[in-house]
Amino acid sequence: ELNDTVINRWGVPHGGALFTMGDVACGVAAISVRGESLVTLNASIDYMDRADISGKVTAVAKVERAGSRVCFCSAEMFDCNGKRIAAMKAAMSYTGTKLNFA
Repeated sequence: ELNDTVINRWGVPHGGALFTMGDVACGVAAISVRGESLVTLNASIDYMDRADISGKVTAVAKVERAGSRVCFCSAEMFDCNGKRIAAMKAAMSYTGTKLNFA
């Protein structure tokens, strides 16, 4: 749910909040491939449209290519009506440290 902490003075989600959502979504997608911790090497985002703030904003990410050290991902953010409001590309670097999901 959106709340006042992520809404800017123009009544839409702050770009930084959308960037964070995309970064986290890309990270989860990359972790799902190798179960290994990672760091973001580079990320860029395109803001495409205003969001309807009457409901949730959702981020959906996928792995485009996973190499031995670097994983390339993309994410899209949608408002509560399914309108695409932002798109991100990110490169993530695996650290070599396995994650324990137990």
